[in-house]
Amino acid sequence: MNFTHKIFLFLIIFGFLSSSAQKREKDSLLLALKNTNNDSLKCIYLNFLIEYESDNTIWPLYNAKLKVISERGVKTTDPLKKVFYLEALSNAIANDGFLKQQKGQFSGALADYRKSIDIKFDINDRSGVANNLVNIGYIYYAVGDYAKAANYYNKCLKIQEELKDKEGAALTLVNLGNVFLRQNDTLKFLELLNRALKYRQETKDQRGIANCYNSLSMIEAARSHNEVALEYSYKALKIFQELDYKDGLGNANNNLGGIYRNMGQMDKALSFFNKALKINTEIKDYRSLSNSYLNIARIHELKNRNVLALELYKEALKYAKISGEIKEIKIAAEAFYLFEKNQGNEKESKTLFLLFTKMKDSLEKKTVIKLAENTDSTSLQKNDIEEVIPQVESKGNGNNNLIIIVVSIILISGFSVIYFIFKKRK
Repeated sequence: MNFTHKIFLFLIIFGFLSSSAQKREKDSLLLALKNTNNDSLKCIYLNFLIEYESDNTIWPLYNAKLKVISERGVKTTDPLKKVFYLEALSNAIANDGFLKQQKGQFSGALADYRKSIDIKFDINDRSGVANNLVNIGYIYYAVGDYAKAANYYNKCLKIQEELKDKEGAALTLVNLGNVFLRQNDTLKFLELLNRALKYRQETKDQRGIANCYNSLSMIEAARSHNEVALEYSYKALKIFQELDYKDGLGNANNNLGGIYRNMGQMDKALSFFNKALKINTEIKDYRSLSNSYLNIARIHELKNRNVLALELYKEALKYAKISGEIKEIKIAAEAFYLFEKNQGNEKESKTLFLLFTKMKDSLEKKTVIKLAENTDSTSLQKNDIEEVIPQVESKGNGNNNLIIIVVSIILISGFSVIYFIFKKRK
């Protein structure tokens, strides 16, 4: 799961606190969840479980429970508890949006992010507003509207830097860098990526550091600096293995496969691509799944295994369409078109060429904007968050969402509790 924030929890209870609530292991959290009848504590445990769980078939189950409990909780007349449950509800709604985003259901995702933002404004959670802005920015990035993507990222970055949210700012800088990379501005991308890496090193965000290594690996591989690229990729792979972070493992294996392919070591490349395919299938990351099928198809085509390559190209295009991302559809359609053309299949290649051209034209109509000027983000209001549905909507059922940190005070069984509550970040 797309996203990458360290989790901070500070529980102060006058008297005692269950030791299981102090442990970060998922089994301890599950045990604590099972053994409590307190809805407030359930929300806290569920938030942690959502963040720790990278399996996209499991964490949504926790989120569904969080949403039910928080919807019930907001009916309270206690003002402090109401703020707490509103915060939990806004996180659950944003998590629903993230899941829809992964499936390419962008209209639904935007609607959820907007609902979450409305609640964040109502409870004066500027950090939460920023987190939803970056998610909205990613949707516009995914459909190729780089101007809108950069606009939302800039709004988000301004808030995060004012709040000294280094981890949130790091993720936004990476996303903004990707916008410039899509415009072939490698130098600006590297500038923003290095700013992000510095933030992540300062906060000891291991997952974020590994993601930066992955990105650096891709750039170095594109520059044919294969040995340097391998060094970065293996650093990323090691960290992801230690964290058991499947989204990252899938990306790192794909990167390593690409580097070895560039070096002409096809069997080794195929081994890494197959590892990535297995992981991406397991976590249902459709964008990355499309890349994995495409990478494997190209190698089998090079080995003249054309029957197998044909089926793999079909799968690559299928999952690109499910992801709903224009750039992924373009890449898959172009590769499939060239394959069919080389095979002499004129009818099939013509259809694919039209799809490729449509996606290419759509991407080329978009332009990137400059970094935002320094403005006071405290003036940002609900109406400033433009709600526009992207032009591409996938009908398919297909990382870096956002952990938000908000201090809430509630009463639990007569004790005062101060804690940080967060939402899922990929």
